[in-house]
Amino acid sequence: MRRQITSVGDRFVVFDGFFDDDEFRLAQEWAASTTVEMRDSVIGASDGKAWRSSTVGFSTDATDIPAHLRTVVQAFAMPEVPWAAEASSTVTGAVWRYPRGSALGWHNDAGGGRIGEFVCFLHTEWGADWGGELVVLDKAADQDDRTGPDRRLSIAEFVGESRSTMTLIAPLPNRVVFLKAGTAHTIKRVEDQWKAEPRLTFTGFVTNKQQSNQGRARRLLQALVSEG
Repeated sequence: MRRQITSVGDRFVVFDGFFDDDEFRLAQEWAASTTVEMRDSVIGASDGKAWRSSTVGFSTDATDIPAHLRTVVQAFAMPEVPWAAEASSTVTGAVWRYPRGSALGWHNDAGGGRIGEFVCFLHTEWGADWGGELVVLDKAADQDDRTGPDRRLSIAEFVGESRSTMTLIAPLPNRVVFLKAGTAHTIKRVEDQWKAEPRLTFTGFVTNKQQSNQGRARRLLQALVSEG
């Protein structure tokens, strides 16, 4: 399949047929052979557990970017991607395998200087009743955006009070999603009908040095104020 944009919002874009055949096979083989361990959800116990690899990291101007990720990094410069990476931006990510019964609650992946993230779907099959969809609320959900007149909303509360239409993104093989950091999203539960290998992705985050330094400065200032 030739790469094409199949869905786009203010804060996300979806590419289908993202890798060519050889690249996709290489990415699948790399992800399938990567060592993973079972982890608890960082959102809530009801999500269930999922397998996660150790973190992979490199800068976008590195000369030794893994071959199976080079195409993803090159896409950062595309005008359709809803954030701008610097030449020396840092990329960190991990391989995830979601088994039947697992999910991931509403979150926004903000903080730490992150400007955006990407999700590469690397499993070979997906059925319409298998679950595991990525659901996006195309609105900023940073803390300042979730502050109501009387209280601070959790991301789940923020989503619950929103009247905006959500976008459900099926985890089709060779589909890649780019999201702006701070966007509320969730992973729907993988259903018992899932017949193939576990839902397999490489999910990564992009951090700009300037954003990261600003974040560190804010945290230091907050610490000094609280101590004072």
